[in-house]
Parts: sequence; C-alpha cells; structure tokens
Amino acid sequence: MRFTIKSDDIKGSLGIPPVNFPKYTTQLINLAGQNSGATRPKVVGQMSDLTVESGARSLDEWEEFYRSERPDAPVAAADKIENMVENIREAMELVDRDMIDRWVEDLLINKTYYGFRAQDAILEHLSDRLGLPLRQATPADEAAMIDGYIGGRPVSVKPTTYKQKGGLREEIRCPIIWYEKTKYGLRVDATEFQV
Repeated sequence: MRFTIKSDDIKGSLGIPPVNFPKYTTQLINLAGQNSGATRPKVVGQMSDLTVESGARSLDEWEEFYRSERPDAPVAAADKIENMVENIREAMELVDRDMIDRWVEDLLINKTYYGFRAQDAILEHLSDRLGLPLRQATPADEAAMIDGYIGGRPVSVKPTTYKQKGGLREEIRCPIIWYEKTKYGLRVDATEFQV
C-alpha cells in the first residue's frame, strides 16, 4: 500500500499550530540563517541528540525540555539572523539592473566556460608542477574516458561529484585526477597519478 500524508495533516496530528508568513519572507530568513550560521549546533544545540534525549511525546514536553536545556539559544539564533537580514537589506540597495546584467553574463559566460575548461587548467598545472610534457586528448581518447596525457601516461579528470553519481556506465581505465570547486579555486587530488 502506498499513500501520501499532507504536511498540514501531519502537523495537525502532532499538535503543531499553523504558522503563516508573507510570500518570500521565509526564503530570506532561511538565507540569513544559513549565511549567519544561526542554527548550527554550537548556537542551538545538536537537535538530533536533543530530540532523542528529551523523550518528548508531545509538543509541550519538547518545548519544555528544549527551553530548559538551551534557554539562550532562540534569542542567540534570532540575533544572528536579524543581523544578517540587515546585511542583506543593505546589499539589496546595491542591486540594480546593471549589476543583474553583469551577474547573468558572469554566470552564463565566465563561470560556464570555467566549469567546462577546468580540466584543461588542471592538466596544465599538474604538467608544470611535475615537469612532464602534456598532450591533450583526441576525440578517440575522450571516448575512452581519457582527458589527456601527462608524461605519456593517460589520465582522466573528474569533479568529486562524479563519485556520487551511482550507476555510471563508463569504466575509466586510467588514473583519475579528482577536483572540487571551492570559493578559493580548485582543490585537486592527483594521488591516483603516481610519477
């Protein structure tokens, strides 16, 4: 048997009162909460542990337990969110059509190109670091999952997210150079490529 229970029905059966917010406001509050770290365990506690520890069987029991364990947490979290909302409000004043146009161009042109050409930059950097010649892959090499040759040895370059894609059909028969995009650049793991 398969069925769906609506969120409002679950909340009703758990005794959680309805709470309504104006359109878009919760998205802004969520963004402010994430950017400020307001609901991280160091501020509000490790919720998964606290819910088990509480043994609460009702909303009132949970509230009483939580407020006794973390009495300052709600105010601390709200303060962090309020400060970040003010930062967002100030930033919103700076956003105009020109900035939006530049952002869209940067996304569609620069960041997209960066993303699909990152493997070339990684191969060039690794080649320079190791003092080994680099040869780019041919279309036939690419069909065999080879992205280039360093010192005459085939390598494949893949983002770390590739590991998470279950059930991939292709089999890569050469060392893989893994990379992850960070806010500072690319974090590269070339440990499979032994010199």
